[in-house]
Amino acid sequence: MNLTTLSINIFALSCFFVAFIKDKQKTKQAVKIAVKTFIKILHTILLIVVLVGLLLGLVPALTGAILYIPSIVAFPFAPSFIKAGATITTVAVFITTLTMIGFVTLPLEYGGASISRHPVYGATS
Repeated sequence: MNLTTLSINIFALSCFFVAFIKDKQKTKQAVKIAVKTFIKILHTILLIVVLVGLLLGLVPALTGAILYIPSIVAFPFAPSFIKAGATITTVAVFITTLTMIGFVTLPLEYGGASISRHPVYGATS
């Protein structure tokens, strides 16, 4: 674990403990909501991870052109690209283009809501 990751985790845990000391009931409620939300989107995230893995294994040259990936999935790929010889700039551009909203991640972006009800993609009523 590098220093940046360690610092972010320590900061997040510190904020959590401060919130827990300040108001235990609200913090417990927030954790319950976060866990329920995580479980609700876990199947979608796992499906995207599997699809990304398959596409990276089968069509590595075209992956960036045909696939949109959420940042929670894209960031873990960065170290493997750097170890393979990519520059930091290339990886940053690659992740930026992958994390733009696309059709693959729309279920995550809109919380599983039907796209046909979204004003941009379907009827407004």
